Amino acid sequence: MEIFGRQTKQIGFAKVMNRQLVFILALLLVAFVAAQFVVLATVGSKGAEITGIRLEMDDLRISNEYLRSEIDKAKTLAEIEPEISEVFDIYPTSVQKVVAPSAQIPSDVVSYNP
Repeated sequence: MEIFGRQTKQIGFAKVMNRQLVFILALLLVAFVAAQFVVLATVGSKGAEITGIRLEMDDLRISNEYLRSEIDKAKTLAEIEPEISEVFDIYPTSVQKVVAPSAQIPSDVVSYNP
């Protein structure tokens, strides 16, 4: 009977060890799953942050293109002339075309040979 009693104790010890092993494995599994949730939450928030930065960068790029076009427009002569006129009191001169009336040239002037 002692042998049978020892076997009973060994079986009981194995059950206790199996329970502890199962408990430790369950704890490790829970810790692993929790760590995965933390990693996914961190990566997800960083992804949203990166997307926001990219959208802001696109908006800034569009704004820069608009400002460059406004600067180029302001550099044109048509835009600068009115400002120069106001600031320096200089006005563009007007070009006038003078047309002489048609006149008969005397023939002796044309054929003059000294």
